Amino acid sequence: GILSEEEVRAIHRVENEKFSYNRGGLIPANQVVAQMGLEHIIQTADQDIASGKSIVRLRFGHDTMIMSLMTLMGLRPFDGARINSSDVPMASNIRFVFARNKRD
Repeated sequence: GILSEEEVRAIHRVENEKFSYNRGGLIPANQVVAQMGLEHIIQTADQDIASGKSIVRLRFGHDTMIMSLMTLMGLRPFDGARINSSDVPMASNIRFVFARNKRD
């Protein structure tokens, strides 16, 4: 190949550090976007629960947004450790399920 295995690993480490910094919630803009997203999830969940109706609400976003949200919430593997970009595949999802029993 063009690059040695050691060079490929070094490039991966550098790219992973950039990805971790840019998308892991360390940049203030990403923190703000994740905070706004989480606040919206909580706000609409409160409204949906108060309505008493059965509601399904789906939201879609890129893996990078999921990573920022997971970092904000302190979810593993983003609970303070360095982030590996492969920890959030592009087909990732987070599910919040709010349920009500027969006694409300």
